[in-house]
Amino acid sequence: MKKTIAIILLVCLTVGMAFAAKSSFKFGLQAGYTSSIISMKVGDEDSHFDLYGFYVAATGELPISDKVSIKAEFGAEFLKEDLTIGPVSFKDFSDPAVHLTAFIGPDFCFELSKNFCLDTAIGINILSGREDKDSEKTYNFALGIGAEVTAFFEIATDFEIGVGGKFAWHFVNTSKYYKDLEEDEISNLTNIAFQINGAVRYSF
Repeated sequence: MKKTIAIILLVCLTVGMAFAAKSSFKFGLQAGYTSSIISMKVGDEDSHFDLYGFYVAATGELPISDKVSIKAEFGAEFLKEDLTIGPVSFKDFSDPAVHLTAFIGPDFCFELSKNFCLDTAIGINILSGREDKDSEKTYNFALGIGAEVTAFFEIATDFEIGVGGKFAWHFVNTSKYYKDLEEDEISNLTNIAFQINGAVRYSF
């Protein structure tokens, strides 16, 4: 009960600070390259799945002060597979699998000049989708920690362009495929994702 009350108070405080802040709400779009590396150890042999492709995402930033905001990001990844087992690599160029992604956390703006800002964000990263589009068994809901860095340059009033990247480590994976692998003496399972993107952002 105390934890619930604390969470409610925290949410109310964040919303109140957002309305009190003079900064504007910011809406943006991102697009770029993405890759997920799912690695594991089979006995003494290292193996990994490499999923790579492109992604698009929409972002929103709710200010809580002039330099700090709460950032939310929702997007989709379109991925192909590269499977490596020991020294052997297999490529699958079938139709891409699709992942839905989400990110939420505090975003800090470090102004390097009047028109140049370095945004850094850290928060919760979520990934949902199939590693293999033809198999229900490989559906995975993954939860982890993500960190973003984006350099924004204001080219017109309230309009910015930027370039940046994101790194995410998913330490909770619900895929039945992964669980079956772990039962077969698969160990050290990790799910790491990174993105390189271009971005645009508009302040309302």
